[in-house]
Amino acid sequence: MTSPEEKPEVQKDFSELNASLTKPIKYATFNSRMFAAIIDAGLVLAIAYPLGSMVDGWIFPPIDYSSLQPIASADIPQDQKSQLVMQFMSEQQLLARMMFTNGFQLTLFAIYIIPFWLRYKTTPGKMLAGIEIRDEFTHELMTTRQMVKRFFGYVISGIPLTLGFVWMIFSKKKKCWHDSIAGTVVVNKDRRPFSLALRSASQ
Repeated sequence: MTSPEEKPEVQKDFSELNASLTKPIKYATFNSRMFAAIIDAGLVLAIAYPLGSMVDGWIFPPIDYSSLQPIASADIPQDQKSQLVMQFMSEQQLLARMMFTNGFQLTLFAIYIIPFWLRYKTTPGKMLAGIEIRDEFTHELMTTRQMVKRFFGYVISGIPLTLGFVWMIFSKKKKCWHDSIAGTVVVNKDRRPFSLALRSASQ
């Protein structure tokens, strides 16, 4: 049975819970999400570009552009120029290089983002932007299953000329395609220093 001394504390807890449930959700703007994306992508690319170029040099030979020189001649028909370009792409393994580069960058992105998601349910970019990922309906922090869906959803959002990322402009809840796939939304949170946001996310 609750003692008289405990009632005020219980009422306070219920009041705080009710306030948190009734507090309006403010979805993150395009600018804040773009800022977070630039921070996160910048950190990944700062490592991926030089490291990827080094590994690319170990796997593939240097690109030889000499076979493209005849294209500059006005005497060569357009269809023959197209054949020369296709031959160049095949000989220099450009498709394989592109697939390797994209796969390598995606792997580094996973190494960067997944530990932060597992530990803090967010990324440094979103912490600095003052936004966080929540379940679309319960507004709780995203689950591990949602993390998996969201990660592969990034790939789907980026394939059609990043249309899936820009889609948030047309969404009422400011959702990108990967948000819809994972059942998540990105919302604003109280502006706090990075260290405090990190501490709060880890609890």
